[in-house]
Amino acid sequence: MKTILELEKKILRITATIHQEYPELSKYLNEMPESNAEFDDVTIKSLENYYQSLEAIIHNYAETHRAQKKNNLDNI
Repeated sequence: MKTILELEKKILRITATIHQEYPELSKYLNEMPESNAEFDDVTIKSLENYYQSLEAIIHNYAETHRAQKKNNLDNI
């Protein structure tokens, strides 16, 4: 099982990836619920869920845009 620190590092890495490789997705990061350690109890489960949701955003975006590129090439 991962620790809170390990999950926070993974979240920082995937967030940086989104900002660098998929900047058009950055606007959705503000819409996702975040935990603030000062006010909320941060749990391993909540961090895992947040990380998984970030992964899902990237995966769904990549799948959608692969299909769009294929359709665009088919129409040429």
